[in-house]
Amino acid sequence: AAAEDASSPMVIVGLEPGGQVSQTRPAVNDGYHPVFNHDAELMVSDAPLHILTFEVRDAPSGKVMARRAVALDAVREGFRWLPLRTASGGSIPHGGLLVFTEFCTS
Repeated sequence: AAAEDASSPMVIVGLEPGGQVSQTRPAVNDGYHPVFNHDAELMVSDAPLHILTFEVRDAPSGKVMARRAVALDAVREGFRWLPLRTASGGSIPHGGLLVFTEFCTS
C-alpha cells in the first residue's frame, strides 16, 4: 500500500466510572506494526466495578479501527497480550496490544 493509504493509529485508554482517558501520539503511516510506548496513570475509585477500555482510532479520520474493554478485576500486573475486536465486535486475527500494567498505591 502506498504511504498515503497507510493509517496513523493512536490508542485511547480509558477507565470507567469517572471518564478518565489517556491518549497516545499517532503512529504516523504505520498501521501495520505501530509502537506507542505510552504511559497512562489512571486513578481507581471506590466503585465496585471498573472497566478499562482501549480504543484504536485512525488519527486523521477519527475512525474507530479496533477496541477492547475489560473488567479491571481481570487485569493482572506485568506484560499481557490484549486481543482487539473490530468496532462492531468481530475478532481480528493476530490483532492486539501488548500492554504492561502495574498497580501502585499512593
